[in-house]
Amino acid sequence: MYYMLDLVEQRMASTLPAVATKSVIEGLKEKDSMVQMRLFVKVLSNFLQQPTPYVSTDLDAIMEKSEITADELQEQVMALFNHMVSAGSNTTKSVTRYTTGQLAAFFGVTVVTINNWLKVGKIIGAHKTGANKQYRIPETAIYKSMSGESIPISEIVKLYEEEKRRTSLRSMTPTQEQKELLDAVVFFENKYGGVYEKTLGHRDRKALTSLEKRDANEWEYLLRCINGEHE
Repeated sequence: MYYMLDLVEQRMASTLPAVATKSVIEGLKEKDSMVQMRLFVKVLSNFLQQPTPYVSTDLDAIMEKSEITADELQEQVMALFNHMVSAGSNTTKSVTRYTTGQLAAFFGVTVVTINNWLKVGKIIGAHKTGANKQYRIPETAIYKSMSGESIPISEIVKLYEEEKRRTSLRSMTPTQEQKELLDAVVFFENKYGGVYEKTLGHRDRKALTSLEKRDANEWEYLLRCINGEHE
């Protein structure tokens, strides 16, 4: 999640490090606590170097409420810290990064479209790197779909590779390829009893099973291939 702060909130935020640090340091009375805090600083530093977006529908729902209880805030702060520690502790897995050109191929759109998505925050967790400050999008970055679902780039790549493997089994004309895509969409429509927008696309994502979520991702990918999302 990425929240825009107004000027008042920005000024208030500038005091947060001092407040949080004071509260933490006051609790460090024992040697074990100092060891744990030193480890936490390492983990936090690791986390800040990694593109690991935090995705939580619960957080969105709570932050949109006009009144929030202390317990709700505490629960969300704990969830954020757990995410930071989990991401910062995982130092063994290397993260694959992609260029904007590769992402354009995965999504079936232009590089201009990918750059626009990065600019408006439709792809979360990408940073410019290198001397020329070019985007390198990690597989852990998040794509915000048309339906509002947060999909890891790694899942988009998986769908692209599956589609590429499927279509490479035989040579097809553009008309034949379009027909095969439509047939695949019809398969899902028959399976779920209607079009995407009125079936899986209409349901609460949190209520979907893992199989339904995967079907929803593939179904949405097929619709993108058919309709395109070119700017």
